[in-house]
Amino acid sequence: MNIKEAIISIITEKQISTQTELVEELKKQGISKRQATISRQFKDLGIYKAFENGKIFYKIPISDTSSQRINRFVKSVEHNEYLIVIKTNDGAANLVGDIIDKMNMPEILGSIAGDNTLFITTKTTKDIKKIHEKIISAIG
Repeated sequence: MNIKEAIISIITEKQISTQTELVEELKKQGISKRQATISRQFKDLGIYKAFENGKIFYKIPISDTSSQRINRFVKSVEHNEYLIVIKTNDGAANLVGDIIDKMNMPEILGSIAGDNTLFITTKTTKDIKKIHEKIISAIG
């Protein structure tokens, strides 16, 4: 079993709250990996933190298509003359930001994600409305 398959299996079967817990579970399966490797795998797999029944734990997105992955997490998308602001479910801003980054929109200069808010800035202010509309369209 490769590292991605092992991570998916563990997270599907158990409520894992920290990467350290996951590293320990992987060791039980004979897989020794550092946290940095786990972080990269989380990013590749789109793993995010969820909050249910008073506990925070990792979850794996059900769908691989960007629009289906994004729309489950986004609460609102607004903009002014300088920024696009995306409000997400708690813990989902990084995941949404990563999905948007993978859309390869050259007009985007950069993004900053907190826990539930994502700020996106474009290379020029004239691109704000265009990128806002692309994001809205991607969400569906």
